[in-house]
Amino acid sequence: MAVALLVAAGAAAVRAVPAAGYPLWQDEVASARIIIEPTIGAALERVTATESTPPLWYVLAWAVHHAGLPVEASRAIGVAAGAVLAGLVVLYGRRFLPLGAAALAGIATALAGQLVLRGAELRAYSLYALAAFGFAWLLERAAARPTSGRLAALAAVTTAGLLTHYFFAFVLLAGIAWLWGAERRLPHRGRVSAAAGAGIVPFLLWTPWLAEQIDHQRYAWIGDFSLLKTFAVYSSFAWNAGPLYVRDLVPIGPWDALVRTVVFALVVAGCAVLWRLGPRGRLAAILALVPVLLSAALWLTGENLFNTRNVIASAPFAALALAAGVARLPGRWAIAAGLAFMTVVVAGLVREADLAPLPYDRLATALVSLGWQDGDRLAVFADPNEPAYLGSIYAFRGPVSWYLPGHPVLRFARGQPCRGAFAIAPGPRPSLEPVEAETTVAGTRVIRIRCRLGIDTRIGRDGGFVFLERG
Repeated sequence: MAVALLVAAGAAAVRAVPAAGYPLWQDEVASARIIIEPTIGAALERVTATESTPPLWYVLAWAVHHAGLPVEASRAIGVAAGAVLAGLVVLYGRRFLPLGAAALAGIATALAGQLVLRGAELRAYSLYALAAFGFAWLLERAAARPTSGRLAALAAVTTAGLLTHYFFAFVLLAGIAWLWGAERRLPHRGRVSAAAGAGIVPFLLWTPWLAEQIDHQRYAWIGDFSLLKTFAVYSSFAWNAGPLYVRDLVPIGPWDALVRTVVFALVVAGCAVLWRLGPRGRLAAILALVPVLLSAALWLTGENLFNTRNVIASAPFAALALAAGVARLPGRWAIAAGLAFMTVVVAGLVREADLAPLPYDRLATALVSLGWQDGDRLAVFADPNEPAYLGSIYAFRGPVSWYLPGHPVLRFARGQPCRGAFAIAPGPRPSLEPVEAETTVAGTRVIRIRCRLGIDTRIGRDGGFVFLERG
């Protein structure tokens, strides 16, 4: 228990730093606009209109904010979920692994870059991962002794998982496969399955709104199926692969491809080790592999929904698989492998810090200081050297607009008269001359420019831009 508490505390600490210090980025702004809705009904309507996930996390975050706390305080949900998850990995792993291996899996869960980032942001993914792990824990306990309390808890966590992320359905299917396949001699499978099935019922009430969300195609930015990108998923939990799954071609060098494929193979090998460790180990192995493989199969059919965040529920089970593989090695080899594992995880976390979002709040403050007002135009130029998910024109638009007075929604200009014009640009742009006033924030120029005839066309010809006005 002491080791689990230490790991949980460490997980909370590393998530609290970006949660407290990072400005909201693009997807978080979408969450924030839901959270500030005056009524829960309006918030749910906005979830349907702008999101691709179910409503539970948004309801919790809405409640936190309307209890009198700032919008950013709802990041604490992810921080807490990530900390509890890391501690539970240690406790669960200790039931079939040596303490050192269980601690290794817990530390990896605490420090893996994607898990830290997801746990620090204003989104549902950290809660989704915790719900999936809680489902595994309660499923195994209910199968061993199906008391009414355990069955009720299993139904509740099933409901929570399905109402947090749709891909929890793959976790549910994997758990049922374990119950009726790998552990087919368990005497209480019917009662346990019925409890999990009861947990589906509240989710069914949401399905009309799910249909609306599907129509909006919020995952249209994900590219077509790639076997190599599927193999990359486990390594990307700890080593950020950047815009790996976006529709545009993202090249993967031969060495990068080799390493990521080797990590995939090591997870599979670790799952083979887990399989021989009894029912709990088999359940962990199935949950490390099956949700990822089902997601990849869906991707292969043409449903472009696969990315690291959507299968993040498999990350802690993959950590257990790798730790089990390390534990199987003899003496010094196990120590060396464990150190190598931790080195890669820590290096990935350090690299994640280098990919911190731009200071969107300071950019907005600079615009206001230069005289920006409601209704003024704002030209935004992308930085070709920035990762797509941090520096694109679309990534700028949402966060900067959130930090402007009144949280205006910025939309494309459609030829309306120009009252005032401003720009955010990473470097010199001929279309911005002559500059009336300028400041620099984190190497990015914030500029007040003169409204003049044909300004929209000139800025458009300058390339890499979006021209925006208040909507």
